[in-house]
Formats: sequence, structure tokens, C-alpha cells
Amino acid sequence: MRIEDRLRDALRATADTIDDDRYRPLPERPRRPSLRARLAPVLAPLAVVILLVGFLAARQWSEPDEPERPQHPPAAMPKFFAALKEGTGDTRSRLHVRESGTGRVLDTFRAPWGITLQAVTTTAGGQTFLATSRPVSGKPCASSIHRVRVNGEGKIIQNEFLNAGNIRGGTNESGSIAVTPDGRHLAYAAGTCDGGDNTELGIIDLETGRQRVWKETGDASLGNLSWSRDGERLFFVRHLAESGEARMMDVSNAQEGTVGDRSEPLWRSDRDQSVRGVVPDATGGKVVVATFQGASRDGKQRQGSEVLEIAVDTRRVVGRVLSRRDLPHRFDIFQPDVTGRYILTSEGIIDLHFPTVVRESGKTHGVDADWG
Repeated sequence: MRIEDRLRDALRATADTIDDDRYRPLPERPRRPSLRARLAPVLAPLAVVILLVGFLAARQWSEPDEPERPQHPPAAMPKFFAALKEGTGDTRSRLHVRESGTGRVLDTFRAPWGITLQAVTTTAGGQTFLATSRPVSGKPCASSIHRVRVNGEGKIIQNEFLNAGNIRGGTNESGSIAVTPDGRHLAYAAGTCDGGDNTELGIIDLETGRQRVWKETGDASLGNLSWSRDGERLFFVRHLAESGEARMMDVSNAQEGTVGDRSEPLWRSDRDQSVRGVVPDATGGKVVVATFQGASRDGKQRQGSEVLEIAVDTRRVVGRVLSRRDLPHRFDIFQPDVTGRYILTSEGIIDLHFPTVVRESGKTHGVDADWG
């Protein structure tokens, strides 16, 4: 067979494989995705983030600014304290308003001639002071209540006698008066006007003048009064001949009678150790007690003060705030502020969070002192 015949037969066979009804397009080059399609997975989350940031910014702009509040704001000690100075000779008894941070005298109230200021206490706001006073002559043997108000700068803006009634006798110990945080009730410890022991414990309603009284029947003197924050419990010291007691009275239920019957002891010091103050902590579950131990004759016992924490429910020592090594002097004044964190003493201000640092700016330089 000739070559021409072979080529013709091959072309015919190829033609028989083609289907005239079936469309077969030519192969095309794959198309590259557009820029929009490639950026869509990235732009979608970014748009959500931008919308969220914009919403938060608009909300913050539309609402009033508020200062940042710490979770546990530190308690600030009172701005002022009041300290009483005795009158001597031709100098009148006076009340100094002092700045707590520096000890600087901001203003002074001078008692009238023939009148001596005895004790002072402060309401919770720290700008109203109540002081007891009596005639220097001791006649009549009664104490009046004086109110002194100061402004925000510590300047005296008002002083007046209260008509709530007189206290029988003289308030002769430091810490002999204490007012409830709401300023309604004044507790006092009073005795004879010749400087004798305080043998009577009383409470005056400053709005109505009503009084309740409890007598001390033992050989003891009463003083160093302080209130619980709710004004329902009164804490005080019972000074004995050779020791001392920190005691508590539930005044919301206590009927008149004797101090021993209506109050209960929280803690009693050792022999030859005096109790200089008792104050409740902020929770009311503990009290802080100051004691003083004189040096022994053989030199083995160191002189100094201790500050202890006593649990109210168990009457046990649960902590020691200051030891005799930290403070060799005796506390003559021991008054808490309303927060229970700071204590004003005759030796300075004690911060119970940092107790070994005693701020001498708080030295009271007087016979009695208190703050809010």
C-alpha cells in the first residue's frame, strides 16, 4: 500500500472520534485572585477591632470622669487634736488646737479666770471638742461641759457652755471623758474636787440631759474611757493599788448599779504593772491595751511601756504591738482616732500598721488630749 493511502485511512479514523454535538473549549490559563479577595480575611477582624475601640472611646468621653479608686484606700489620721494645759499662777487654763502632722498650735481657747479645764474629748468629725471645767476653788464641786468648734483650718469659730447638765464632782484623770462617734452621749469618770480618785462612772445624753450613773465600790479609780464605733460598748481602765484592769460595759443594756456588777474585765495586768489605756480596734473584736512596768530594784526588770492586743471573746493576748524595748516611757494619754488605726499618746502618735515608729509631732504637751 502506498503511503498516500495510509495517511488517508489515518485521517478518517481520527475524524470518526470527534462528536459534533459536544463542546470542548480550549484550555485557559488560571485567573489570579483580585486584591480585594486577598485582603478580605485581614480587613474583617481589623474592622471589628476599630469599631470596638471607637465605641469604648465614645463611651468614656460621654461619661463624667471619676478619680481612680484604690481597692483598699489608706486611712488618714485626723487633721487636728486638742490638748489641755493647766493654768499656773497668773496663766489661765487653756485648750490648744494642734496640727497632727507637725504639732503646730493653730488656735487657743483660754478658760475664764477662776475656771480650770480638766479633760477633753472629740467628736468623730474631728472639728468639735468637748471639755469639762470646774471652779478652781472647788465650790460648788461640779463640772460643766464646754463645746469648742473649729473650721477646716483649725481656727476656733465657736465656744459655749452646754445646758445638758453638770457632772457631779471633778473629772480628775486623763481620758476621764469620751463622746460617742455620733456626738450624742458623753461618758465620764468623776471623783471629788480635791483631785481624789474617780469613783463614779456616768453617761449623759447631750440632747435630753438624762444621766445614768454607776458607782465604784472597791479601792480603785476609773479613767481612760473610749467607745466602740457603734456607741454601744464603753471601755475603761480600773486603776488598782498594785495593778490595773481593762474593762468593758455594754451600756445599751446596763442598768444603774455598781461598776463591778455592770461591767466585765477584759484583762488584768501583773503585780506592779499599771494599765494606761484601753481602746477598741476598728472591728470591735480586739482591744489595744497599754501597760507600764517600772524598773525593779535589782535591775533585772526593765522600765517601759507595752502595747498589747487582747481578743474580746477569749480575753487572751493575741499580739504585741510595742515592747518595753521600743518605748521606755509611760503613757499618760492613750486615745484612738475614729478609724482605730492611729493612737494619740503623751509620747507621740502610734500607727498600728507601723507601730515602732512613734511620730513625735503628736506629743500632747498637756494634761489631756483627744482627736476625732
